[in-house]
Amino acid sequence: MSFYIDNAFVTKFQDDFHVVAQQMKSRLEQFAKKRLSSVVGSSFAIDILGKATGVTNRARNSNLTYANIANTRRIAIMQDFEAAELIDEMDKMKLLINPVNQYTQVLLAACNRFKDTTMINGLLGTVQTQSGNTTFGTATLPAGQVIANGGTGLTVAKLRQAKILLDEAEMDDSDYFANMGQHEGKQDPYGNLNMPSYVIVCTSKQIDNMLGTTEATDVDYNSVKALVAGSVNTFMGFFFIRVPSDFLPKVSTVRSIVAYSPRALEYGIGKEPSGQVERIAEKNAWQVLTSMSVGCARAEDLGVVQIDCVES
Repeated sequence: MSFYIDNAFVTKFQDDFHVVAQQMKSRLEQFAKKRLSSVVGSSFAIDILGKATGVTNRARNSNLTYANIANTRRIAIMQDFEAAELIDEMDKMKLLINPVNQYTQVLLAACNRFKDTTMINGLLGTVQTQSGNTTFGTATLPAGQVIANGGTGLTVAKLRQAKILLDEAEMDDSDYFANMGQHEGKQDPYGNLNMPSYVIVCTSKQIDNMLGTTEATDVDYNSVKALVAGSVNTFMGFFFIRVPSDFLPKVSTVRSIVAYSPRALEYGIGKEPSGQVERIAEKNAWQVLTSMSVGCARAEDLGVVQIDCVES
């Protein structure tokens, strides 16, 4: 047998691309108060109606005292997003692979990730306010809604503090989760662990913090058996959503994560993500284009809690 037979070996070329691991779908879009109709314009208004008070034992025949309920407005600015790629016609002819479908898939995934970053910015960022027809201002998250890092990562103590803030503000949104099928109706010693009322958005580092916490992994406290599953899903009334680390702000070694009630976040879509493929004659190339328009703003400051965590 010839020792040079390997010179005749052939290479099997792929007929498809291997798309690298990445977040493909939005993880937060379903956890917000979404506008029922498409947004037309560069922004949308969130008209907020405050609480009412009444009068006890009004004197007979005396005039009524009117509640004078506060009406305020916040503005969500629409954010336009585009992602595009060119595929040269001559390059396309030389490929066994037709790249159009995979390119469209990857660009649409970028759109879906943009939805999540827009929502996180809406939760933690500055919100535009409006008084009257022409006077505009801004609102930042109040200091009382920020839990200091305290030199630690995510702890049960911080979750308890966040839950108190949200509960005291009457932000319980368990009905929202019930409508999503997340409501199991079980009680256990550490609170309604299987009855989420709030969302917490964090990174894998904070999940790891919780996996090192006895209360989160002990089956006596948490019936989801997080340690066995290798992840934390629902704990102490919070539904955990992991996002890529660069979605959440970090200053030095301190990462800011966010806990919120879905009712406190208003979200609107002007244009759903869509893919378009067309030939650009001037470039003798095919253009793959995806685009979308979304807007998001924090409607109620008391429905959002920033939790600062040390990441070593």
